[in-house]
Amino acid sequence: MNNDKDRQFGNDDAELHGGMRLLREQAEAQALIKIAQSAKRIATLDPDQVRGLMHELSVHEIELEMQNEELRLIQVELEGALGRYFELYDLAPVGYCSLSEAGRLLQANQLLANWLGTSEQALVTRPLASFIHPDEHDNEYLLRRRLLARGSPQMCQWRFLSHAGNPIWVQVQAVLRTDAKGAPTFHLVLTNIDELKQTQLALQAALDEQDARIQELQQRLSNCS
Repeated sequence: MNNDKDRQFGNDDAELHGGMRLLREQAEAQALIKIAQSAKRIATLDPDQVRGLMHELSVHEIELEMQNEELRLIQVELEGALGRYFELYDLAPVGYCSLSEAGRLLQANQLLANWLGTSEQALVTRPLASFIHPDEHDNEYLLRRRLLARGSPQMCQWRFLSHAGNPIWVQVQAVLRTDAKGAPTFHLVLTNIDELKQTQLALQAALDEQDARIQELQQRLSNCS
């Protein structure tokens, strides 16, 4: 997935550099026009006016240099924040994903991809329902409906299908958000509770078996009397 991200960033850099070159060419063309206009204007000025104009240009140049330095520092901070974001997102001990209104994956982190035995990129645009137990499909749909209807965070438990074919019990915490275009999206935090769930199921099975034996014993005693 890192290679996919590197290629994506590489393409983005190429597009950015191409756009910057075009912007620079346009700026140079406009600058030539302004220089020609300024030359005509300067020719009509007296020496004091020329010196005043040169002072204004010098101050403006210094202001631009200071702004460029501020922008450079902001860019460094943004790059650091982006790096921390990817570390937190991909190295988190829980699964993260976001869904479209129709239930298709928009984004997923590395841990969720590992659970499902695929890559983060391969998950994108696929329905989340295709990765959960068939008995949970209605629950997944109803979760999205509840989020849209109520707007408040929701919690439930699903069985995901692992790459080995075994179901994994997962606790789901979901919230409703909107994207840049105002479309609803669902953000899910997925915690693996399979070990806890298996313990609970085993305990319940043992209790059910004990109840069955007690009922059988009571029935025998009743028959004897």
